[in-house]
Amino acid sequence: MELKIGHKYRVLPIEFKNEIIGEVMKIYENTALILVEKYDEKDRIAVIDKHQRVLVKKENVLDEILEKAS
Repeated sequence: MELKIGHKYRVLPIEFKNEIIGEVMKIYENTALILVEKYDEKDRIAVIDKHQRVLVKKENVLDEILEKAS
């Protein structure tokens, strides 16, 4: 799957056990920087500690979140 900056994805970030939904901010060779929008409450402290930004391996991007136009 080709990632695109500004698009939302469901991912499993590095060092997390639960999936999150977030927007791609930057793309690197093997990872992407994601701005967290939705997460499991169990990960609240980790998300806050990381200032709502997490790294995800490209292979751990599960699917794109397609939003309906208003």
